[in-house]
Amino acid sequence: MASIKEGRSLMAKLNFKIPAWEKSAVEVARSYIAAGIAVFPCREQDGEGIDHSTGEIVDFPEKSPLTAHGLKDATTSRRIIDIWFGERHPTAAIGVPTGEKLGGWVLDIDRHGDRDGHAWLAEMETRHGRLPATARATTANGGTHIFFAHHPGVRNRAALAPGVDTRGDGGYVLAPGSVMADGRRYAWIDHDGSDMPAFEPAPEWLLELVLPKAPEPAATTKREYTYQPEPNTGAERYASRAFEMELDRLASAPKGQRGQQLFSSACSIGELVAANLVSRSEAEAGLYDAAASNGLVATDGERQCRDKIRRGLDKTANSPRQIPERQHDNDNTTPIPSDTIDALVAKARAKVAGGVPDDEPDEPVAQPKKRGRFELTWFDEIEEGKPKETILKGWLGVGEFTTISGLPGTGKSVVTTDLACHIAAGMDWHGLPVRQGLVVYVAAERKKLTERRMMAFRSYHGVKDVPLLVVGGMLDFTRDEKDAEAIIGVIREAETITGHKCVWVIIDTLTRVFGAGDQNASKDMVKFVRSCDLILTETGSHVTAIHHSAWSGERGKGAIDLDGAVDASFMVKKDGNRHKLVCDGTNDGEEGDVLSFTMKSVEVGRGEDGEPTTAPVVVKAGEEQTLTSGSLKGYKGDVLAALRVAITADGVEPDGHAFPDDILVVDEPTWKKHFFAGRDMDIATVAATAKKQFQRAPADLVKAGHVNQIGQWYWPA
Repeated sequence: MASIKEGRSLMAKLNFKIPAWEKSAVEVARSYIAAGIAVFPCREQDGEGIDHSTGEIVDFPEKSPLTAHGLKDATTSRRIIDIWFGERHPTAAIGVPTGEKLGGWVLDIDRHGDRDGHAWLAEMETRHGRLPATARATTANGGTHIFFAHHPGVRNRAALAPGVDTRGDGGYVLAPGSVMADGRRYAWIDHDGSDMPAFEPAPEWLLELVLPKAPEPAATTKREYTYQPEPNTGAERYASRAFEMELDRLASAPKGQRGQQLFSSACSIGELVAANLVSRSEAEAGLYDAAASNGLVATDGERQCRDKIRRGLDKTANSPRQIPERQHDNDNTTPIPSDTIDALVAKARAKVAGGVPDDEPDEPVAQPKKRGRFELTWFDEIEEGKPKETILKGWLGVGEFTTISGLPGTGKSVVTTDLACHIAAGMDWHGLPVRQGLVVYVAAERKKLTERRMMAFRSYHGVKDVPLLVVGGMLDFTRDEKDAEAIIGVIREAETITGHKCVWVIIDTLTRVFGAGDQNASKDMVKFVRSCDLILTETGSHVTAIHHSAWSGERGKGAIDLDGAVDASFMVKKDGNRHKLVCDGTNDGEEGDVLSFTMKSVEVGRGEDGEPTTAPVVVKAGEEQTLTSGSLKGYKGDVLAALRVAITADGVEPDGHAFPDDILVVDEPTWKKHFFAGRDMDIATVAATAKKQFQRAPADLVKAGHVNQIGQWYWPA
């Protein structure tokens, strides 16, 4: 009962004002989120839309969700709400998830033809007394929604009585304030709308009807398959087994994949129907039961589920599965001698005819075990697949897990940032085609530095409106999966804001999301991999972890379990001022050099003292401008050459975040010393000329882009 009080207390704290009917959908939705109630858009009329599990255009009924994940997309984000209801769906109805999120559940009383749940309610109130004065609303079809305080265990239930359903955890209703396309409305009853009406606890007699009861142990029943030795063939046995396995696969499909699995299973079973090995009616019944078992019917509704089944069966109606006939099932069992088989058959026939006393108890028939944890595919069921989809042609596959490793200062984060910007902007990456989409860069370390690199990319390439989101904050992928789930929530909101599907999630770096875990311990590395796998499976994105390599530079440091979990691993190496991204291991492709590159500094702003702040961009090796004394005529070439000599002889590592990684710098006196060293300064006229040349050269070289300068420090571009 404590949870009921908590739910009631929650609603009492809400200062919720229901707007007048002339208010727009976005204003109504804003009122709900201002009260802390998450909402999402639903259809105000029947219409066509994209089935996100199959990509096909299908018919959707009114009240169905307009978002890909339905009630899971419900949010209190003002920005998301303004996009949904203010821009994309300005006349949409407002969906509200029921149950714990709302702090209440709903008794849904419908009135459809001769089915009127109000009659049942009147009869129940005559028996048990009137319901408490709790919040009520009229529905678009003349029904009533009665809101009660949240009670653990109350879920969705259809046909509690004719015209009576419940909506609890895992369900949703259209909120008061929603208006359908033809003007039908949802509105509070006996409430002036100045605040949120109270949700009272449901009476015990109603909860007894609503709460699920522990089922009585039910005797198992066999499926309606009869084994007939004479006409039964290997193909029929195969089809029976394939049918059972496909239904098991559907029944155990995880959340987020159930709709797609229903369509896929319908296509697979459709091949058996086309081969006349399974009847169409049996296929439809089995698929629907499996969809109800995994919860898909409850979330998507009967109509959508049956539509997926129909389309899947129709798609393969002319593609009968080819099943080779077998003379026996080869399961490596030692063959039974033919005379033994004859004796057993004779005994069985005599037993049926009554000639042999039944003095031996029958052995219990082994029931097939339901497979719920694994995805099973028989060799003959493997279908021709599409070419491998990639986000970077030849290297990064859709829905894969990879690592990019390197020693500190090799530029692993710089090159990854550059690739992330190219993919988000839809720009070929130094000659390699990309697949554009939302990129989410989890900058668990040095977020500001990552942003400066992206600013440099934006300035250097002149791009904008790029669907790339940088996420910062404390994360721990080894404690549990909550932080991974939070990232998934961020991704879904970002997909809504940008209109792009997320194609790449970057974790920078593994160390900074490892919490208190030990990178050398298998159990902790496995936890990290599971968090990454959760992001991958729930979003369908490619996931990359940027990692520090061991000091040998040969592999990422830590437990070997990470190497075994990834689809491909990449290493960034440095040779002088050149860097190289190399694929050093892959399960499905070729290893080798991906890109040889250098870095160019780009000014991204100036500090309070007027000194410039720079960040690097990636330039493909061979495309950068070679700046040597040979490329400049006269004394400026000599001054530039002297800078390179000075860097080699007396260069120092600069302090401060404004400098690019892995450079050496010198001050002007050091640079001047090495320039004068190449002149005969004992001759007065030569010395005077050298001093005049050097006085002008540094500023000119900086202005021309041959030399970089921050404060007193210089280095070649």
